[in-house]
Amino acid sequence: MELQNEDGRRKRRRISPPNQNPELSEEIIVEEILVRLPVKSLVRFKSVCKAWRATISDPIFIRAHLRHSATKQEQDPCVIISPLIMDNVIPGESRPSTFSNQFRFYQWHHLQANGGSTPSSKQTATHIYTKDLGSGEVIRQMGYFAFCDGLVLVRTDTKLYLLNPATRDSLTLPDNKRNKLGREFCNSAGLGLDPRSGKYKVVRAFYRSLDITTNAYGMGMEVFTVGAGRRRAWRKIAHDVPYPVCRQQSSLSVKGLMFWRIDKVRHGHHQTPPRGLLHLNLADESFGVTRLPDSMDPALDDTFFMDMLHGELWLTACTSRTPDTLTIWAMPVDDNGGQGQWEQRYSIVGYPLIFRPLALLPGSGDGSSQVLFWNRLRLYSYDLATSMLTIECELDRMRYQGRKARKWKNLCKFTARLYTESLVPLTAY
Repeated sequence: MELQNEDGRRKRRRISPPNQNPELSEEIIVEEILVRLPVKSLVRFKSVCKAWRATISDPIFIRAHLRHSATKQEQDPCVIISPLIMDNVIPGESRPSTFSNQFRFYQWHHLQANGGSTPSSKQTATHIYTKDLGSGEVIRQMGYFAFCDGLVLVRTDTKLYLLNPATRDSLTLPDNKRNKLGREFCNSAGLGLDPRSGKYKVVRAFYRSLDITTNAYGMGMEVFTVGAGRRRAWRKIAHDVPYPVCRQQSSLSVKGLMFWRIDKVRHGHHQTPPRGLLHLNLADESFGVTRLPDSMDPALDDTFFMDMLHGELWLTACTSRTPDTLTIWAMPVDDNGGQGQWEQRYSIVGYPLIFRPLALLPGSGDGSSQVLFWNRLRLYSYDLATSMLTIECELDRMRYQGRKARKWKNLCKFTARLYTESLVPLTAY
């Protein structure tokens, strides 16, 4: 820059250039940058250097990233979609028994779909992960998946598989040695987080004995702790199961409590099961009973669905046919496993189908609120103010992008759940 003296002579003034590359502290990189990145990018960044690998693999960072993902999920709900495919269809078969040995997972974002510039954007899902079991695995039964913090538990008639679709890690759990009646007769399991230890646990039921004179089944439960290192084995829960649970189910975990449906048939004649749910506290591995809502008709005790939204246990049941009415009850659970009171939250009139609630959608500009529902082949949004039900997308007509995306010939059904991607490992930290 040139300046002029009083006598008219020019002189130059030096200006120091600004610092073009200010160094970012490690704290800023971790807390403001890395924690906001998707899992796919973080998995790649592990190979940048040892320091980044150590940071991204640190349990503290993994929990921080999960919290950020959960917060983001509230603003832009993401649904994980898994089509269940059959290898072939056997004519006259009452129940499918020839399932594909590939588990496919896709994700659909509500905000991106509704912010798309074309109508087809609502009908697009992106491939996340495909788990191929290999040609030697034959699957004749498939149960509902269990989900927890980005992990997926898959139940088949032969194995239990634990998957993290975001990191593409998978773990085949050890076989069950305690079940005296076989997996085809008892195949109930669940997945949840133990808030005390910070470890994820897979729990499954097994039959110890059968008294054919009283129709009483002695039942126990065992635990597999994820990331236990070399101690990769099932451990029997010390407490007795007070009431047997239904033999084919995926339990639901809410803030350290794992909820199961009680079997009302195989309990024997010497005891009458309560009108409630059996719950397992994952911290101390003790059992208890959660009473069903008093306002729920006892005739509906076997027809409701369980879901978890915003740290609450939700029950959904069709409570009337004249007119068709869907009722939803909600019960809060605190961080220590304490349970609140049931509240009859919503009643939806005029729709004969059972809808599974997936998410509470962010409010629009007029302050209205909506609930995202899933029913078999469709995702719906329900406006609580106007009672309007809108089809968001049709799963069997959706465009599936990514690995070997195509239309499936022998499609059986879909699983759709709210999904929060995570870095949670399946092996020791």
